[in-house]
Amino acid sequence: MVVLNPRFRLMISREDKPVANVRGLKSARVTMTKKEPADVCQLDFPNAREITFDLFEKGDVVDLWMGYKEFGVYPVFIGEVKEVAPNLPLHLKCESAASKSKKGSYTKTYVNEPWHVIAADAFERSGLTARRVPHKPATDPPGLFRVDNETPAQVLDRCVKETGWSWYAVPGTEEGYFGPPQEELEKEAQVFLYTVGENAYADDCRLEYVAVRRIKKVVVTLADADYQTAPVIGEFEAPGYEEGDPVKRLQYTVSRPSKAKADDRAKQEYLHVSIKGYKGSFRAVGNPLIRQGSNINLVVPKYDNTPRRTKVENVDHVFEGGVYDMVIQVEGGED
Repeated sequence: MVVLNPRFRLMISREDKPVANVRGLKSARVTMTKKEPADVCQLDFPNAREITFDLFEKGDVVDLWMGYKEFGVYPVFIGEVKEVAPNLPLHLKCESAASKSKKGSYTKTYVNEPWHVIAADAFERSGLTARRVPHKPATDPPGLFRVDNETPAQVLDRCVKETGWSWYAVPGTEEGYFGPPQEELEKEAQVFLYTVGENAYADDCRLEYVAVRRIKKVVVTLADADYQTAPVIGEFEAPGYEEGDPVKRLQYTVSRPSKAKADDRAKQEYLHVSIKGYKGSFRAVGNPLIRQGSNINLVVPKYDNTPRRTKVENVDHVFEGGVYDMVIQVEGGED
């Protein structure tokens, strides 16, 4: 059996002082959730002479890495200190770079600008750098797009609603992503396997097997790889679909797109996303590469020994007492 030795690296910086490596840490919890664009980091420090209020203040940049002596450490969180508890032992609450998008508001009218230009401007106003801004819009440019005293986050949410794409601050960076959600996930170098009773703890497993079709409609946009024709949209609706039911939107680039191709792709995608899967939460050995939205393979011997592809809805990275664990929440099969 492989024995792993957890490690962390915590760096604090501000404009008027250099980066400081903080060695004393009682516990750290990083929460990544689908409901909020900003990740939250809670830090608790032991009572020690070197850990004082002078060490931290609101606005400080917190850079937290987690991992193992055997495999190295990786970035899990970068953000700002939002709250410093008034009493000892010291407690900090921090939020990731996505929280910057909630600050400030602006008014502007975009004329015939593609969605990626509007999103890039919103990122820039948030102090974020666009990591990847696709140049193939999911829908036609909006013509007139007016921003009326809105925050960058509100503008990005409107872009998402119109395109079916997604946006988020890339965990561990000060970069923003706006584009088709599946493209970033397909870049994952590895889909990790978690087996209850092995690297997922059986005594903290609250998973149940579900067989429901959460997605009721699939809309597929096929863009022309040669830029000769306009994008083509295809749809597939499940029997009994009603307005407001869950819809999955996808975009692909193909040669010679057609309505028939788009409709057929939508049907195939519907069959794919309607797989059975697991719902609930479990605790597992910590892995700094697991994020909200990651795909994992999950084996629950209580039900069967078949690895089932599952999407991480929420994840808490917890470092405490020299132990690094995760609490992962999943909901059904891969979307």
